[in-house]
Amino acid sequence: MKRFNAIVNYKGKNQQEYLMLTWPGFSACLTGTNKAGITIGYNQLNLSGNAKHFSEPTFFTIKRALRNCKTVEEVTALFKKTLPMDSGTVLVSDAKQKKAVAIEIIRGKVGVHGPKTGEQTISNANHATKEAGIVPRGHTSDAKFPVCRASTSISEKLSQNNVKKLMAHSTVL
Repeated sequence: MKRFNAIVNYKGKNQQEYLMLTWPGFSACLTGTNKAGITIGYNQLNLSGNAKHFSEPTFFTIKRALRNCKTVEEVTALFKKTLPMDSGTVLVSDAKQKKAVAIEIIRGKVGVHGPKTGEQTISNANHATKEAGIVPRGHTSDAKFPVCRASTSISEKLSQNNVKKLMAHSTVL
């Protein structure tokens, strides 16, 4: 990905415009954003055991969401309906609604969690979390660890400078 990648700006006739990060020759999407203000990022989880159903890979669900969805709720409904076959977390944000959720996909199950009332941050964990309501075999951790806990410790509104502080925080690195 670091050496060979492609950024595609898709402008279809019957679909909304979207921008996606992908690989040359790969027709699906790793990360992207669309004209409606939806941004989606995927973080694959390395969990043993596959889903016991046939479905599309998450990369294709992300691409379909960017083509067709205009709200976080629409993206969430699409993932719950599709039940992608991979295990991972998908961070979805909506610039217009100023809203974000993390969608966890674990062996064909989909769970969703967002920030609690009054919180301004959410993280896309690279581990299964208890907040999404899916209990996989193996390790689960708090969704707030480490990024949300570190941002709370800064105790100021997130600005560009505070995000730099957050990313340099010892628990995040």
